[in-house]
Amino acid sequence: MKEKCYFMFKPGFTDEETVYEVLKRLVKEGACILEVKAMLLSKKACREHYAHIVDLKDKVTGEPVYPKLEEYMLSGPVIGVSLVGEKGIIDRLRKAMGSTRNPAEGTLRYEFIAKKGVPEADRTTKNGFHCSDSPENAEVEIDRFFGRSEELGIVTLMKEQKSEKINYFA
Repeated sequence: MKEKCYFMFKPGFTDEETVYEVLKRLVKEGACILEVKAMLLSKKACREHYAHIVDLKDKVTGEPVYPKLEEYMLSGPVIGVSLVGEKGIIDRLRKAMGSTRNPAEGTLRYEFIAKKGVPEADRTTKNGFHCSDSPENAEVEIDRFFGRSEELGIVTLMKEQKSEKINYFA
């Protein structure tokens, strides 16, 4: 049984080397790339995507999380990736991504966030990547960023779609 997943490179983590290395790792974990899209998010799209944390306070500082997160997410381009893999791919990709604040060595967030000196206090917002947390949310997120993007005011900078399974890193 196949499972879809949405993965996003956040602002500041869309350089060619980071995108290449991370996509290579996602494919190694068993994901197949269906679509890739570079875009500028709108406030509407950002608020919809992060609706579950609009009122959340930071566990360490006690400050509201969303205002800083929105400012950060609107600060530059993001790259959205629609992926598919065997059942369980979401769990594998989230494990490979690592936790937000204290990512384990060998995870993407360790390699591209912690190891490169992003302070722990900033990692709630500047954590580099987003990965769907369930098949249901993956469908919603893929539709949001690939299907309904125009309706949400998202500006598409570049889009590539593949109609068959392609291993870019063979």
